[in-house]
Amino acid sequence: MGKIISIGKAFPPYLWKQGLAKEFVDNRFQDHIPNREKALQVYDNGRIEQRYLAVPFERELQERSFDEKNRQFEEYFINMGKESILKCLADVNVHPEEIDHIVFVTSSGVIHQGILSLLCQEIQCRVNVRCTLLFGLGCAGGAGGLARANDLLANHPRGKVVLCCIESFSINFIVDESSSAHLVYLSLFGDGGAAALLVGDELADEFVGPSIIASESVLIPNSKDLVHIGVKDGGFTGGVSQKLPLLLDKHLEGNVKRFTEGQGVTSEQISSYIVHAGGKKILEIAAKSLHIDHEDLKHSWEVLRTSGNTASVLVLLILDELIREQSPSHGDLSLMLAVGPGITLEQILLQW
Repeated sequence: MGKIISIGKAFPPYLWKQGLAKEFVDNRFQDHIPNREKALQVYDNGRIEQRYLAVPFERELQERSFDEKNRQFEEYFINMGKESILKCLADVNVHPEEIDHIVFVTSSGVIHQGILSLLCQEIQCRVNVRCTLLFGLGCAGGAGGLARANDLLANHPRGKVVLCCIESFSINFIVDESSSAHLVYLSLFGDGGAAALLVGDELADEFVGPSIIASESVLIPNSKDLVHIGVKDGGFTGGVSQKLPLLLDKHLEGNVKRFTEGQGVTSEQISSYIVHAGGKKILEIAAKSLHIDHEDLKHSWEVLRTSGNTASVLVLLILDELIREQSPSHGDLSLMLAVGPGITLEQILLQW
């Protein structure tokens, strides 16, 4: 049972206000958007005020090859990874040489072992640190990565494992695609990185933080096209179907109830929620399915407002917001939920 003892965050320098994003999309695609006014409403109604970008779309609209984009992503990956990991470790006075394993998560670029090795050298890990790369989990990657990091600690009670999630939809994703699903993508997603440090059972008493007491991945059938990540000549493309909230409305409540009751936990015993802020409708469906109020998801709403949907990074940002703003009491239970391509539902039960 791993304990999450620290979180470090990193953001690229460009701040994209939602009003500017709407203006950019309107100017760029005004001759290609069907039902233009309706399509642009998502920028007004999505509860997002700003996002961070690695590439400012307004200034860098020239054609670039996928190779050029991905080389930029590799540099971004190293910079965001180094900053988030070092912040995470410094917060609890842990040196990089103490880390046994780093689990990297991304769905935004092509990364290989050489990049992971270079990053580990940059932060001065020991030469025999282990690295695992999880690719393609999308928005489920943060919760799924925590679960896999926790699994690694099962046989290493004195182990220290870092989860590092790094995403950028602005570097590799194709700007010129004008499908309605892609326009929704452009209204939602932001860039950033976050790292979490987990320790094994024998070290847990030395630190403060939530322990992972159970996790589960659920593959919802007949749903693979509702969230997708694709590759074209110019880079990655992605989309979120308008049918996704309907699917969650049908499946979320039953799966959460089965998972929590399997741990002997009732909904009344859960004191806080870390729900991936995939968008306004996703949070509204989550509140309905979980029979909770808007206020119970205030940390998800706040991170969505200030950062947009940063895919795998997002649940770590929400968890950090919960720690800083609410400071759960000893023994409290929290439920983490995230949804990604598959459709995959990741659930984690935390105890403080």
